[in-house]
Amino acid sequence: MRETVGSLAEIVGGRVVGDPSHEIRGIAPLESAESHQISFLANPKYRRFLADTGAGSVMVSSREFCRPGKPDIV
Repeated sequence: MRETVGSLAEIVGGRVVGDPSHEIRGIAPLESAESHQISFLANPKYRRFLADTGAGSVMVSSREFCRPGKPDIV
């Protein structure tokens, strides 16, 4: 899999906050994701992992969860 954050946002009907050209090559949980992987935050109990995740992008339900300087999908 090789997609940009922008193309993934388009597929899921989301909006990118940040650079849509960042390349994603896989999926991983928040706590173990790396810069070339995407993750998601669906359950508030996992919010504690958001600040420290290495994920290149995170799919979130609200802009309030977006990380500064990272291309997240709302």
